[in-house]
Amino acid sequence: MEKKLDLNKAEDLLQLKNIWIERLQVPHNSIEDTTNSYSSFISQYYNQNYIIEMKNIKNKQKAAYSIIQRLEPWELQINERQMDPTFWIEYIGFINKTKTKVFNVPLKDSLIKSTFYRSLEILIDNLLESSNGEELKESWIPVWEAYIKTDVVFNRKPFYEKYIKFYENNGTVLISYLKTIDNLQDLSYFREIPLDSITNVEQFVEFHALLLSKEVSKLEENTEMVLEWLIVDIENIFPLALEFNHVFHSLERLCIEIYELIGSLDEARGLVGQLLENKEASCQVETWLLAVDFEKKHGDHDSVIQVFLNSVPIISHLDWPERLFEEWKRFLYLNGTKEDWHKFETVHEDFKLQLLDNSDDSEIEQNPERPMEPEPLPKKRRLSEGTYEELPATKKVKTVNLSETKKLRDRENLSILVTNLPAQTQKSNIEKFFGDCGVIRSCIIYEDKAVIEFSSDNELLAALTKDHKTFKGHEIGVSHLSGNILWVTNFPPDYDLKKLEELFGTVGKVISLRLPTLRANTERRFCYVEYLSSEVADVAIAQLNQKSIQSVSSEKKYSLIVKHSNSNEKKKRSGAVEEKRQVYVHKLDFYKVTTDTLSELFSKYGEIEAIKLPLNKKNSKMGRSNDGYAFISFKGKESAQVAIEELDGYELFSRKINVKLSEPRSKHTTVLKEANQDKSKSESYKSREEIIAKTLSVLNLDDTISSSQLMSIMKEAGPVRKIQLNPQINAALVEFENVNDCGKAEIKFNGKVIGGKAIKIGSRQDFDKLARVTKKSPVVKPQLKEYETKKDTGESNPKSNEDFRKMFLGL
Repeated sequence: MEKKLDLNKAEDLLQLKNIWIERLQVPHNSIEDTTNSYSSFISQYYNQNYIIEMKNIKNKQKAAYSIIQRLEPWELQINERQMDPTFWIEYIGFINKTKTKVFNVPLKDSLIKSTFYRSLEILIDNLLESSNGEELKESWIPVWEAYIKTDVVFNRKPFYEKYIKFYENNGTVLISYLKTIDNLQDLSYFREIPLDSITNVEQFVEFHALLLSKEVSKLEENTEMVLEWLIVDIENIFPLALEFNHVFHSLERLCIEIYELIGSLDEARGLVGQLLENKEASCQVETWLLAVDFEKKHGDHDSVIQVFLNSVPIISHLDWPERLFEEWKRFLYLNGTKEDWHKFETVHEDFKLQLLDNSDDSEIEQNPERPMEPEPLPKKRRLSEGTYEELPATKKVKTVNLSETKKLRDRENLSILVTNLPAQTQKSNIEKFFGDCGVIRSCIIYEDKAVIEFSSDNELLAALTKDHKTFKGHEIGVSHLSGNILWVTNFPPDYDLKKLEELFGTVGKVISLRLPTLRANTERRFCYVEYLSSEVADVAIAQLNQKSIQSVSSEKKYSLIVKHSNSNEKKKRSGAVEEKRQVYVHKLDFYKVTTDTLSELFSKYGEIEAIKLPLNKKNSKMGRSNDGYAFISFKGKESAQVAIEELDGYELFSRKINVKLSEPRSKHTTVLKEANQDKSKSESYKSREEIIAKTLSVLNLDDTISSSQLMSIMKEAGPVRKIQLNPQINAALVEFENVNDCGKAEIKFNGKVIGGKAIKIGSRQDFDKLARVTKKSPVVKPQLKEYETKKDTGESNPKSNEDFRKMFLGL
């Protein structure tokens, strides 16, 4: 019970005075008012010592006023920045970093604690009125974390319980708490958290990796219980981790390593098998290398070879197949038999043949709605069951003339539309149904329809006979599909698949959008857009042909060209250079020659289609009318030939001009510089070392990605000075303006999927090494090799550990 002070008693009066003094030494907003009230108190009860008492209190207040002066700039910002989490983080950090000479430890802890809880009160008050409460609440997590880092929280458990309750099992919060846990009892709490409560992929991976590592660290403390925990947790976590499909599969790898650590090799091999059966993971070379390394450690020569052979059915779908071939070859150098080398060379030659075929086709299929998936991995067989192992090392492999087997694709005329398909129809079921008609080049399914491409007219006619046939209880419609594919060019260089799909998706559903490979020429800029009907394609031409499209990264506009794709007219689109009807004229007078001059001179030899007389900015500023050369395209190649014979060496304005046929320009590399870069900055490099420090390499880059598209992506990390693209080695060099941005890009983009491939960020040396290796590699003329592989037609059942053992060891 509180005692009521009697101011007529000296001891009570002294007690009140001490309360005043204690209060005046604590910094607070109304300290001046408190001082005035104390002055009145002293004047009334200690008047005879007023000057001495007030002098004493002023001395005691010096520290408080010093603290107020330090905190005042922060306090003045509260009204304007009270809802800015960064402000509270900086404020708490300022108090925490202030020396103890200014803030003693108890005072510092008190100020940090009060500042943090003030921020929470403000947050809670605003949550009640905010329409985006959850987003606002999430933004405050860094404030909590800043408070925790000050080590003011002595009793962490009740604090974290409030923290977790406030954020309802937020991943960041759980990870923060889990990092502090060091006993089995508290670990058991985290094991009870529902697996699906963390939906963010990165947080899910980090939380469960941390939980498993904490459990492993407690193995010696209670081996039996912790082993049981690990086995149960891995069984629960691994399938969900596969569904999340983290680009590095870090959590899945950790689970495998833990099984290896505790000696459960069968279980570890089973997890590797599940990883290889996952459709996304199985297309990543790193997954296959993981399986190879596992068998190197725990298997034998045959089991390692078997892993390489198991990759063959989907090797063309891998994100970096060359890497797997290199690892395979490296293993054979030390461990390979004659038979092993024969199998490797057979597979490698076939792969190169397929690459050549894809390059000639000049298209990479991209189906945004339902991407083409590799066939499920076949069950692994013994050597006697008809896999690649059956090829004897001494047997001659029959070769077929490439020109006899290679057929140009004709999607425009050899495709059918299948309608009224049952729900959940699989591509493999469709291919099986139409398989007796001929070779199916592609099959795209969208909702209850499918577009199937064949190889010849006879195959197409055979497929049309299946109209009104029954497929899985549904009467399907089969009709010839033509006029549904568009050829598009002159879109902005920085337009990628997504932007093109958005553009053409405004007209109707785009079922396929294909970009050409840039290996032969980095300046190619066209694509094929495929709809489900010719009617939609006609609408797209009407709406989008000649439409002005603005670039993503600049204000420049491009007039879009949209036409029906016609395989019979593809040769006509080759251009004047390829048709030998364009001449190159140089040694022109810089000041006197104009397009009119050239038109008058060259039109005598045939009808002119176009004249291109370049003039760059530098020559324009010098008052010149051209750059000294021109390109003149005639309607017929005979006219071009006559013009060369008559005008090569002709004297025009007192200068002998040279006239010859224009040669096709095949650019294997492109150097793109930022248009608006500051020249003073770009030319201020002091050394090659400084340039290298600001340069990184992008490896495993899809060969349909242009330098402009890559520039647009890389600028997310900071200003880019220059990009050198080399699609022939699936790589590029990116030079940033600042060294720090180069580091940011490595963190931001390493493993990022661009154009269907997970890129890898490396150094300038990595790029140069890859370029040298590619340049030195002998050119081997591919030959089509005939061999048989036995297809697995069995039903897919859940696999046991024994099944996975068979998969890897072929036992």
